[in-house]
Amino acid sequence: MLHQFLAHRLLQEHDVWLELCGKICLPPTGVATGQLAPWIIWQLWIARNQLSFEGKTYTEEETMTRAVALAREWQNAQEPKIPPKPKSPLCLPPRPPHCLVLNIDAAWKATSMLAGFGWTTRDSAGTSSFTGYERFVGS
Repeated sequence: MLHQFLAHRLLQEHDVWLELCGKICLPPTGVATGQLAPWIIWQLWIARNQLSFEGKTYTEEETMTRAVALAREWQNAQEPKIPPKPKSPLCLPPRPPHCLVLNIDAAWKATSMLAGFGWTTRDSAGTSSFTGYERFVGS
């Protein structure tokens, strides 16, 4: 009976409805954005229908728990997905004075079982490049 009275009264009084919708949800509801009032009213309506048509009753705690859970579920579904940041060029710290940088690459062709490889070394004296290949490489 209380559910029916509250739902009827809240839906008829425009000022009360606007005030309820303007209320901020505080922790621990987990509803940081959006409004909780519409979800409470919806659950009151559902509880009223369950009582009227099926004879089922729900406690106030059950009704509120469902309202908060649905509001939280809705909020989580509405949050925009943050697109991944574009990859920025790799920023490496300056190399120590006597550091050697080695870059290596290789490729393999299954039909000829031939592997090719190359590498480049870079240090304070300059850059050197090397290449090679190997036959009958299984993979």
